Parts: sequence; structure tokens; C-alpha cells
Amino acid sequence: MAFSAKVEALFKTHPMTLIDFAVDDLKVNPTTMKKLAASIKDGTIGIEIKDTGSKLSAAYSRKRIILRKESEADYPEGRAAIVHEGVHAWADLSRFTSGVLDECAGYLTEVVYLMHLKRKISGHPIYDAANALAASKKLGSKKGQKLTRADCQPLSDAIKADSAYQGLSE
Repeated sequence: MAFSAKVEALFKTHPMTLIDFAVDDLKVNPTTMKKLAASIKDGTIGIEIKDTGSKLSAAYSRKRIILRKESEADYPEGRAAIVHEGVHAWADLSRFTSGVLDECAGYLTEVVYLMHLKRKISGHPIYDAANALAASKKLGSKKGQKLTRADCQPLSDAIKADSAYQGLSE
């Protein structure tokens, strides 16, 4: 299986079929993730292996999901990082323009994906805020939740406080 096909398939896996919420107007659900998978398959969204810097195992830029190494797809936290970047790709395809809410959706998708795998990243302010919000809104079990900017404020504040996200648009 070509690596891009492996990434494409990730967006159609069982844990992804269980994720169904929106941050503002950015919907993350099985339908939107299948559309993202189709965009990867047809090459609209590319997959690249290259340096992502010291802080990130995956990144998104200009219609490309960038991974530090192919092995990111081989373990749950690496797949969760790919899913996070996929949300940015979907936001791009959807013309969603809020950088901070886009990041909120990415982190929420990542932690809910991991929830369905019975895993959790904690001990970092962004992940702690994302886990708290996902738990309070029952994003792992209640479908169709719509989160507002106000709902996401603690997560947004944690993101903006991190040096990796300086200058992120509202």
C-alpha cells in the first residue's frame, strides 16, 4: 500500500466514524472525513515526508499534510497527529478561516480519536484543555455537538499561549 493510501485510509477507520462535532462552522464527522480521504486519494491534498521542526511530528501547509517520518502512521499518537493535521486540511478545503478555532478542532479531534483507542495525551496545557473540553461536552459519545468560540475559550487560550502558535489568527 502506498503511503498516501495508508494516510487516506486512516480517515475512514472505525475511530473516525465515531467523531461527530463542529467548532463554529467547521464540521468534523464521518462525512467530512470521507471527503477529506477522497481529496487525499485524488491528490488535492498531498502527503509529504520531511522535517516538521523540533516541536511537531506532523504539520499542514498549502494543501499538504507533512509528516516527520512514515512511521508516524504506525502508532496511535502518530495517527492522532495525522488526524489533527487532516482537520486543518479539511478546514482549508472548506474555506474555514479562523486559525485558532481550526487548531481547537484539530486538538479536539486528536484527543477524541485517542479516547476511542483508550489512550490519552496529558501533562501539556493544550492537551489538558482539549481533554477537559472533550470530556465536558461528551465529544467521545454524544454526536452532533456544536461548540462555540466561547466553549473553546480555555483551549484557545492554551493554544495561543504556546510559542508554536504565536501570531495565529482569531
